[in-house]
Amino acid sequence: VVQELKKCNICAYAGSTLRNDVVPSFTKAAARIALNNGTGESLGPIKDSDMTCKAWNDYTMDSELLTALSSECLDMRDWLSWQCCDRMPSVYECETTVEDTILSDDAKYRRNKIPFSGQSMDVSMSIHLDEVSIANYGVGGGAVEVIGSLELKWIDKRLRWNSIKVGCTSIVVEETDIWVPKLVQDPSDK
Repeated sequence: VVQELKKCNICAYAGSTLRNDVVPSFTKAAARIALNNGTGESLGPIKDSDMTCKAWNDYTMDSELLTALSSECLDMRDWLSWQCCDRMPSVYECETTVEDTILSDDAKYRRNKIPFSGQSMDVSMSIHLDEVSIANYGVGGGAVEVIGSLELKWIDKRLRWNSIKVGCTSIVVEETDIWVPKLVQDPSDK
């Protein structure tokens, strides 16, 4: 049983079965998921959009890059499990179970508390700045106005659950329900 859990099985939810001959829809989001961390290195045969659920599952189970708890495996499950697996819980049921387990008043999660482990902050964070352009600059005053999009990603380990038992690897929550890193402007920056 332990060996099976190490592999990336699309239908990992207890009691779900694979729809072998179904061809899942292949969207831009799926293409992004199938690429390794935006490097363009393919995690799967993404050029072949006619792959069946069985072919995708065989690929994920045989891949050395995909392990059961890797973020790439969880992303692939999010994309494929609802299309390729029977007996999955509804999205509502899954989200409700996770919210009741982690975010309810009875749970230990506190959205106003920074995630700490011992003496240090326990958060992995990445910041990505994209499509940056200089909108205006002051020749004499040295001021520069920059426009772009900022993407902030973080992992709050307090928001983990067993996706095999629950049936989903991610849910959508309101920003006010979880701890969110605050972006502040330096007060000396006028």
